[in-house]
Amino acid sequence: MIKNLNIKKQLLTLFAITTVSIAYGQVGINNASPKATLDVTAKNTNGSTPEGLIAPRLTGDQIQAANAQYGTDQIGTIVYATSAVTTTDAVTGNITAAGYYYFDGVAWQAIISSSGTTPGTGYNIYDSDGALTGNRQVNLDSNTLGFTGGNVGVGVATPDASAILDVTSTTQGFAPPRVTKAQRDAILSPISGLIVYCTDCSGTTSAPIGCLSQNLGSPTTPNWTCIGSTTAATVVASDCTGFSGSYTGGVDVGSTANYKLSVTNNSFSSATINFTAADLVLSGITGLTVGTPTFSGASGSAGNVTLASGQTVIVTYPITGVPGSDGILTGTWTKLSLNCTNTKLVGKGTANFTLPVNLYVASVNLGGIGDIQGIVDNGTNKFTINVSYTAGTGSYDAYQGPWIQNNSGTGQGGDSNSFRISYPAGTFSASGIIPVTIEVDGDGNFNALKLTPGTTMVLATLPFSINGDPAVGNIILNIVTCGAFMGPGNTDFKSFMCHNLGADTDQNPFVPAAAIHGGKYQWGSNGQAAQEGNRWISQATDQANSGTITEWNTSILPVGTWSDTSKTDQDPCPSGYRVPTSTQWQQVVNSTNNVKTYIGTWTNSPTNYSSGLKLGNTLFLPGAGFRSNSALKERGSRGYYSSSKLLYDGGPSYLTFYNNYAKVNTTSGAGNYSSQRLFGMSVRCISE
Repeated sequence: MIKNLNIKKQLLTLFAITTVSIAYGQVGINNASPKATLDVTAKNTNGSTPEGLIAPRLTGDQIQAANAQYGTDQIGTIVYATSAVTTTDAVTGNITAAGYYYFDGVAWQAIISSSGTTPGTGYNIYDSDGALTGNRQVNLDSNTLGFTGGNVGVGVATPDASAILDVTSTTQGFAPPRVTKAQRDAILSPISGLIVYCTDCSGTTSAPIGCLSQNLGSPTTPNWTCIGSTTAATVVASDCTGFSGSYTGGVDVGSTANYKLSVTNNSFSSATINFTAADLVLSGITGLTVGTPTFSGASGSAGNVTLASGQTVIVTYPITGVPGSDGILTGTWTKLSLNCTNTKLVGKGTANFTLPVNLYVASVNLGGIGDIQGIVDNGTNKFTINVSYTAGTGSYDAYQGPWIQNNSGTGQGGDSNSFRISYPAGTFSASGIIPVTIEVDGDGNFNALKLTPGTTMVLATLPFSINGDPAVGNIILNIVTCGAFMGPGNTDFKSFMCHNLGADTDQNPFVPAAAIHGGKYQWGSNGQAAQEGNRWISQATDQANSGTITEWNTSILPVGTWSDTSKTDQDPCPSGYRVPTSTQWQQVVNSTNNVKTYIGTWTNSPTNYSSGLKLGNTLFLPGAGFRSNSALKERGSRGYYSSSKLLYDGGPSYLTFYNNYAKVNTTSGAGNYSSQRLFGMSVRCISE
């Protein structure tokens, strides 16, 4: 009886400590209103006591030892395994780690596990394989999702190790983003190699064709290119050159007229294309026929050309016949989804011109005394030039070009005018010239900027057109100091010093006068003070003494003292200039653009300083005579100008001229003429 009373006292003490509510068959611990069969409320929420519900804690082996105690009546039993089972069996095989497990009537299963083998890890793709039970969608919400450090497979469980992305299917394909050309071009900073499917990037506007489009450029400078498919429709015409040959109204086009283009296969496989004369349609001009095309770069049979991937063929369509009129000939080429259009002016006549043509006005700043003011006007200083042509056919209309303003900074004192070219109508011969005049607008007078000797400027570039064809070429006005054309053409102009060596450079070099005659120099003289009086004489000495010079050196300077090949250290010309070669003097004499004007009386007199040869408007050579055995000869009746060359007979080659005659001696005759190296001649230096 005493023991029973003690037990009762202990139970009363327990109930006093713990609040237990039993209502309607529900048990509440630490709450008076349980909401479930067992409702446990934390005693404290301030962290002063541990709270929670602890299931029985057993090792895996202890749980396994009680296998016989668990059956259907124990379904839902929960335990906490503190360790894995040492030797698993059918009931405890899933207890592989510490964690909570429940009994399903057959075996223990891990709680909150994707596979039932690893408790507490949750459902995810990182710990184990699995299968979706329905459709899933991930909204990235403008964030990124990246996979690194491995391979991704779609349609394959084990992606190939060489592929970062391995897509496998025998019934489906891969679809890159599908965009229009406008949408593609709007992609910001597309990475090099980016690929999209462009729905309208190939074909024509009326019949667009889609293609895989790849950025071959950079993010800042995209270069989108169709990389095609296996159909010939994506072959791209890379260049439509258009018409070649001469087309003149009423004149047979001959055998050189054609229409040419190149076609490149940009697909991944070969493509066969059939080319026929019907590909090219001519319009605008009657009388012309398109022939069967020929091919270069690929072989063809009966018009069929097979192009390998990346291969290019040049297709040439011959054109024959006589144009029925002048006007615009249009060629429209169409093949597959490709097309191009070119035009050709069929003129009244045509010819081949040697352009550009350069014209020169000399305008020199010599420090105020002897300056040359270059002038272009509509009077005595009007420019006229003969523009040469070959292969002329038909006729040409009169032409008056547009007014072209002089380039900035080319007018003296800010002078400003516009220029244009004009020529009359005429008929082409097989070869010939068209006389062209340069007109000046405004006051009709332009003063060119005076330049420091040795400098040049382009004054204006004037378009030259024939029968409406604007692409013939140009006539270029240049400001120079002094110089001449070299050879028969008109594009090679060479600067000379404005004065003879030893002349008074303060004087106008284009006005005949004693002050611009200069000194006289033996062949090979260096013009330095040590040789003055014996190898060369000054202008003053030359004009004061027409007789012999006592100190004149009669020893002949050796071969190589002057050289045609390069300027030697004995060359008397200043830096940047040299004694002209024999060839250069011949080029000056032979050039038809150096219009020769013979000025003066051409009488032989020691005091005749009036004669000289003017070459165009840019060079004047006084007829200063020469010195033979040191004595003055032929002043006023001839001019003699040294070259750096020695002839085979030992004598020097030189330029000589007199009234209406100019030549360069290239032979001295039989015998030894080395003594002519002792002649004293004028020197006019040419730019190197």
